[in-house]
Parts: sequence; structure tokens; C-alpha cells
Amino acid sequence: MHVDQWATYVSTKGATAASATVHVTTSVVNSGTSSQSVSVQGILRDPSGTALAPVTATAQNIAAGASASFTFDVPVTNPKLWDLTTPNMYQLVTNVLVGATAVDDDVTPVGIRSLTFDGTTGMNINGKNVKLQGVCLHQDYHGLGLAAPQRAIQRRLAALKVFGVNAIRTAHDPPNPDFLDLCDRMAFSSWMSSSTFGSERSTRTLAMTPLTSAPPRPTPPECPRCPGPPLAHPGTRSM
Repeated sequence: MHVDQWATYVSTKGATAASATVHVTTSVVNSGTSSQSVSVQGILRDPSGTALAPVTATAQNIAAGASASFTFDVPVTNPKLWDLTTPNMYQLVTNVLVGATAVDDDVTPVGIRSLTFDGTTGMNINGKNVKLQGVCLHQDYHGLGLAAPQRAIQRRLAALKVFGVNAIRTAHDPPNPDFLDLCDRMAFSSWMSSSTFGSERSTRTLAMTPLTSAPPRPTPPECPRCPGPPLAHPGTRSM
């Protein structure tokens, strides 16, 4: 009995500084040989690690070889909101229960925030208008290829922060999960795109809006390990 692969989906409904609801859907698969009565319990931890009251979904009977979907809501009072300057991250632990025994769990990072979009002003996060200063970014890492360690990803994102970047559109296949986790933790909005017969669809979107004015370009820092002048600024692209 286990949580299905990539089955847990979390959204935040009506998030404000006073309250929020973390809405969770997931799917549990019975890989055993007999039917079992199963429930799912969600435990949400705030950015300091403090656990909120657990929430348990109604139990369901799952036949051998079958699966079942579960849904539950976790209310949060005075949530610590995620935005592009304070990337507060919660952690959701989803436990699969057979009786009172946990037989599997799934851990999902959660950022509580609200998003609204306006054709004139663009995107608002938690009621505040934001201008996304974005880049298009391929996953390959110089000298490392695609299977790069997390530290290499972190180093690249830190350099983009220096240049004022706060939004990234990946190209053109699903990126390393470590990349998306670091975007959450380092306050980047991310748009994961995949190509399908020449077109692209967004699968993980915090959205891109037109960049009306670029920030001043800082002087790139010198690399202490490389001789010569600093590298040229890569520029800031409108999305």
C-alpha cells in the first residue's frame, strides 16, 4: 500500500495574512493481494518545523491491484506567506494508514500564497503587484551535463540573483526536481515547459508577465578562480 508516483497535488485556497486553506489531493495504490481499508493523514509543518494539527481523510476500501483518490483540507491560521522576497516554505507529510499503522508516507514542500492576474497590471502575489525579471534557462551545466549536483544548481541560481533575476522559464523538458525545490527556497518563480510537436505547454506555473523595465545592470563579480576581467553580463530577457 503506497502513495502513487507524483500523485500528491497541493494548492492554497484563499490565502491571506490571516488564514489559508491547504487543499490536498493524492492517490493510494494497493499493490498487495487482498483488499484493505485505508485512510490518509496529512501533517503540515510550518517553516520553523512546528506541526499543525493532523487532518485525516475518510477511510476507503481499496481492492488488490486498485487505487483510490483522497482529498483533505488543512486550515492554517496566520500563515507565513511565500513571495519573491520571503520564500517561506511549509512541509506536508502525507501518511498512508492501514488501521492505526502508517505503511507509507510522502513529503511535499508547500509555499502558501495567492496569485491573481490582470490584463493591465500583470501578476499579483498575496495582493501585491510584482514585475518578473526573467530568463529562459536550459538545464545543461557547463562541464557537468544534465546530471548536475545540487550545489551546481544552487551556484547558478545564486549568480542569477545577483543580476536581479526573480523568474525562470525552463527549456524545453522537465528539469531536475532539485532545481524546482531550490527555486522555491530561493524565491524564484518558475515555469516548467515541455515541447509537444513543436508547441509548449506550462506544467508548473507561477506565471510570466511582460517585463516593462529592466533593473540597472550590476557589475558582475570577479571570479576568484579565473584570471582576467569579469564575464559580460548575460542580460535580462522579457518573458
